[in-house]
Amino acid sequence: MTIDVPPSFSGQNVDVVVKIKTTGRPEQVDSNGWQVGFWEWLKANPITDPAFKRYPQGEADPAPSFDE
Repeated sequence: MTIDVPPSFSGQNVDVVVKIKTTGRPEQVDSNGWQVGFWEWLKANPITDPAFKRYPQGEADPAPSFDE
């Protein structure tokens, strides 16, 4: 998020306060905590920005052995 500050504040330390306000109705979420309809929306509106990519994840540690 970018907040434009008036030039008169240039060079000064300022505190920015963000007030969160609900839109009036709570979002419905499924049993996994995802907003209802999110996955359907994502399927219909895929991310096409070529800058959006998954970076290399590296190697995972080996799974522990439960054998004695």
